[in-house]
Amino acid sequence: MKNLNLKRTLVTGVIALIILAILGLAYARKKMVIMKPKYVKGELIVKFKPSLGKEAFNATAAKIRAEKIAYFSNVDAFQLKLPKDLKVEEAIKILKDDPAVEYVEPNYMVYLDYMPNDPRFNEQWGLHNVGASGGTADADIDAPEAWDKHKGSKKIVVGITDTGIDLKHEDLSANIWTNPGETPGDGIDNDGNGYVDDVNGFNFADNTPDPTDDHNHGTHVAGIIGAIGDNRTGITGINYKTSMMALKFMKPITCGTFECGASGSSADAAEAIFYAVDNKARVINASWGGTSESSIIRDAIKYADSLGVLFVAAAGNDNQNNDSTPHFPANYGAPPYNLKNVISVASTDFKDQLSSFSDFGKTSVHLAAPGEDILSSIIGSYKEMSGTSMAAPHVTGTAALIWAKYPWLSHYKVKKCILSNVDPIPSLTGKVITDGRLNADKALQCISMRHDTAFLLMEADSTLMDPLSSNDAGYQYMRQIKFVYNTDLWDAITYYGIIFLPVFFILGWKNLISKKGKK
Repeated sequence: MKNLNLKRTLVTGVIALIILAILGLAYARKKMVIMKPKYVKGELIVKFKPSLGKEAFNATAAKIRAEKIAYFSNVDAFQLKLPKDLKVEEAIKILKDDPAVEYVEPNYMVYLDYMPNDPRFNEQWGLHNVGASGGTADADIDAPEAWDKHKGSKKIVVGITDTGIDLKHEDLSANIWTNPGETPGDGIDNDGNGYVDDVNGFNFADNTPDPTDDHNHGTHVAGIIGAIGDNRTGITGINYKTSMMALKFMKPITCGTFECGASGSSADAAEAIFYAVDNKARVINASWGGTSESSIIRDAIKYADSLGVLFVAAAGNDNQNNDSTPHFPANYGAPPYNLKNVISVASTDFKDQLSSFSDFGKTSVHLAAPGEDILSSIIGSYKEMSGTSMAAPHVTGTAALIWAKYPWLSHYKVKKCILSNVDPIPSLTGKVITDGRLNADKALQCISMRHDTAFLLMEADSTLMDPLSSNDAGYQYMRQIKFVYNTDLWDAITYYGIIFLPVFFILGWKNLISKKGKK
């Protein structure tokens, strides 16, 4: 009897230990998520009111005994280092009442928007889905059909703000951007852009010219956008040819003994965006985000908008409604911010269902794209990953493909081409603004539709406010002049005619004067 009681006690004890271990692990995992730092300790971002930036800096810095880390000349903002005895919250309280300060905020942290998935498939279903392995045929972006029209161009620069890129990857190296004004390894800022030896981009996390990936995420994103096509190697990107700018601002983070993602600061993210715009990127991919609103990142995206750069952002992987729980920077394209150059992207699976992890939002997320079990490049190899991080580069790659075919288009027009030509999907009804999933082929045909030639005449018009509205200034103008052209040839003739007609007129006028002089 004693032995039986002893056995029962031992079994009960073991079960209790197992339950405690499970609860402890769950608590530890929960604590791991909760304990992610929301901002960089001891740092602030301060923007001064117009015309007061540099003049106000010294007085403000002295007030909180801060040192300058960086100056964002594009928007008159500073990244500051606080003294060890002054907390971020205390410094913000001091500066909020400063009449020279437009805003002050912590240097927020942002995190990657992806979910690793080890199982591997031998096809890129997001580009071409034949319904294998239980998938739904044609639940894809119609990439092969799009490639019949264009395969990409090295002239289109794509800024990839992420963990860097494997610059020597067999399927990526030929499509990595090269700074035409920089001489490699000479230790000189040859092009005078403020960065030394920034040959392929820059590492803003470590302040070095080497943006090589040390995590895999950025390389995976790059493969979706621009893995070399038709080279009998690995995979195919949406663009066979392109120029991908490596903008590393995120570094791996560890949870105990294992790697559990990557993170970067809002200051470094903003600097990466400024760099991309100033170095002529046409579209920027942001497969990252967080719940903290950052004014410096918002300002950087506004700066991109002012110079005609599209900004594509992952919607997030929390299975939440971004209409009520914003995810930044994706939500900067939604009320109350309404930045017109932002496209927010949700994720679908190979059955055209909204991914279980994907964020959504009828007024805050624009469309969905394939983002689950996506095969792409990683450091030195290939792997499947899942997340809105994988969905966003499908849209970014499509934008680059459109510009490769129609390089004169404004970023608003490219956005309209993408959002007005989605495939309507029942699972997305009421979940995203367009109720649909990306279709690259349809988006690539949008310039051949009726009225587009007239739209080209209005491309530079600042009144084109809403890329989705059919009531914008361009369409109103089209109704008045009633231009109707249906071919790419007419589009090109009209565009280049507008550009070169004044030149021909001046040359002809000079020639006429010259002939009269001789007489």
